[in-house]
Amino acid sequence: MIGPSSSHTAGAVRIGLVSGQLCGFNPKAITVFFHGSLKSTYSTHKTDAGVVAGVLGFPVDDDRIKCSIELARSSGIQVEFNGIELKDAHPSTIIVKTMDAEGKECVLRASTIGGGNIVIEEVDGIKLLLDGKQNCIFGLTEAKDVELLKKEVLGLGNGNTVDFEKQQNGFMFKICGGETVDPEAAQNIASLAYVRSVKFIKAVMPIVISSRHFYSTCKELMDISVKNNCQMSDTIIQFEAECSGRSAEAVIDEMRQIYVAMRQSIVKGNEKESELLGNMFKGNAKRMDSFIKAGKSICGTTLSEVTRNALAVMEVNGSMGRIVACPTAGSAGTMPATVITLAEKNSIPEEKAIKALFTGAGIGIIVAQNASISGAVGGCQAECGTASALSAAALTEMFGGNCSMVLSSVALALGNVMGMVCDPVAGMVEIPCIQRNVLAAANAIVSAEMALAGVDSVIPADEVIGAMDEVGKLMPVSLKDTLGAGLSNSPTARRFQSQINKNGNALTTTATL
Repeated sequence: MIGPSSSHTAGAVRIGLVSGQLCGFNPKAITVFFHGSLKSTYSTHKTDAGVVAGVLGFPVDDDRIKCSIELARSSGIQVEFNGIELKDAHPSTIIVKTMDAEGKECVLRASTIGGGNIVIEEVDGIKLLLDGKQNCIFGLTEAKDVELLKKEVLGLGNGNTVDFEKQQNGFMFKICGGETVDPEAAQNIASLAYVRSVKFIKAVMPIVISSRHFYSTCKELMDISVKNNCQMSDTIIQFEAECSGRSAEAVIDEMRQIYVAMRQSIVKGNEKESELLGNMFKGNAKRMDSFIKAGKSICGTTLSEVTRNALAVMEVNGSMGRIVACPTAGSAGTMPATVITLAEKNSIPEEKAIKALFTGAGIGIIVAQNASISGAVGGCQAECGTASALSAAALTEMFGGNCSMVLSSVALALGNVMGMVCDPVAGMVEIPCIQRNVLAAANAIVSAEMALAGVDSVIPADEVIGAMDEVGKLMPVSLKDTLGAGLSNSPTARRFQSQINKNGNALTTTATL
């Protein structure tokens, strides 16, 4: 993806991609409303550019995201951004209103929940709750015709989910699935006399998956791995293959591409000083590299190289470069800096390191299911904390740890950073985000070392994840990506913020739809 934020950039692009489909990627006007923390950070996190890019049809790794607003306006598209206050809404909720060339309007409400994941909540008043991972046909019919429609959609094929729900404006139907849920099927349903409206949304996530859910807890993942006498990575690879309809080799090959992209972000960040969006500093990775080459490392070069590489990746991210969200863009430096650096320093085969990434990814999914990986929801413990935990898990397996040791490393890593707040200076994914990736990387290493040595976390990983969720919910909103407290409220931070806001980036008014 293109940085700087997985939630607020990549997630915004995916929300825009859904909105773009609904106007045929041919908008005449785009009006975006930002709720919650996004009113403070929409410009610095490039959420505005992300939404517009998606409506124009650009994918999450497209370099044109950076200039999407200018491209839209130069094409004669009216683009407007507003703040909005919504009751009981996710703090990263976005409403996109588009008008197509024929003057037809469409209003989409969605939230970006972390790591590029989204929830489509509503389209033109129809409540949906879609995650963008499957194709979907939805619309309205009358209550008296529901049974007729049920019989009609049964012919679409197995593996699809069909829901009907009485709503204020009619009876909603929603059909989600894979290849058989397509525009042709939507047209066939639209031709039925008793169907009032039909829309089709193509999946916007990388792989269309089945409706099967991932393992709900770390213990469940460990138990099935132990039962099958295999590593957690083997269990996760098999799950991914079954859900996506691909071979295990194809799944591993995709992770190999991710591994290559991670390494490329390290190389790019170390090649030259990246021009960060906030322009508050630059070149820290290069400084660290010079420090290492001068032989000044105080505890050997390994930790210094991990530090340098974490800085390098995050500086690429902060300059809207291409990185891998793991699990988020704001924590994207942790896993490459630990797994790749230590694999290469210890001459570990690349295939073994690639497999270990699956274990980290699986832990990330479980954290996201049971807590949050968004700083706007759970603070920095949810982002850099989770990145540290999944990196520790990958390291522990990569260096020969068993499943129990893997989970100990997860519990230790998360417990060590419990309560870390999200307080980005001036709303940029720079200070303290970049340096906290270094902390997360170091924490991952010591947590893996302790687990491999047999240090018991005592509190199980699942309970630590639950505790992190509890702390995130208790954490004041002012400490969750809203610039209300912490480092973002320091005098120096406020001066940076004032300077950025002079450029017209602040949403000081609240609009209504």
